[in-house]
Amino acid sequence: MAFCISEDFSLAELGISVLQFWVVLYYNKQAGADVTKIVVIPHSEEDVLTFLGCILAFRRAHPEYPIIASGGGPVGAVTRLIGGLFGIDLTFAVGSKASGPGQMPVDAVRQCLEVIYPK
Repeated sequence: MAFCISEDFSLAELGISVLQFWVVLYYNKQAGADVTKIVVIPHSEEDVLTFLGCILAFRRAHPEYPIIASGGGPVGAVTRLIGGLFGIDLTFAVGSKASGPGQMPVDAVRQCLEVIYPK
């Protein structure tokens, strides 16, 4: 079982804090989900930082629990590349047709990931 939260909003405008996001992720875990998934479409760089800060805080508290998370749209696309540095376990890329905003072609993502996460 997994829960998915998908939202398009400005975190700052709603006053969403890292703690509030953390509570959503924790609720999924406590409800028995095998993984937690959250997808947001941030509207500012501050939204991206809040989102990644939340993921990192949750990862540090629950290192064994799988997290699928990403930001969409032009501002959030960077989370698909650097999310692993903050505890995100899975990213998405486009094979032949995008299924969401901010997805990048798989070849470009592979090249970036090789630079960010060298073997």
